[in-house]
Amino acid sequence: MNSLADPSIRRDMQANLAFEARKKSVAGAYVLWLFLGLLGAHRFYLGRTGSAVIMFLLSLSVVGLVVTVVWFVVDAFLIPRLTEDRNEEIRYLISI
Repeated sequence: MNSLADPSIRRDMQANLAFEARKKSVAGAYVLWLFLGLLGAHRFYLGRTGSAVIMFLLSLSVVGLVVTVVWFVVDAFLIPRLTEDRNEEIRYLISI
């Protein structure tokens, strides 16, 4: 029997392909962090739109920029976990 004829296998393959097309990479997040991190680009990429908007708005003022620089440095250590969390969300959304 052809294993591709099994609907559950086909569904799993389609879900895996959809995940691979939509998943986020740690390297991509770090590139955005390095070049546009003070504007929150890496957070937009990882689906953290609310905190990305706050980061962007803070970076527009001198006082806020100080806060954003600290946040920028902290995010350097958070990016792997944020990426993992986003990929888990994507996998969950594809599975429903």
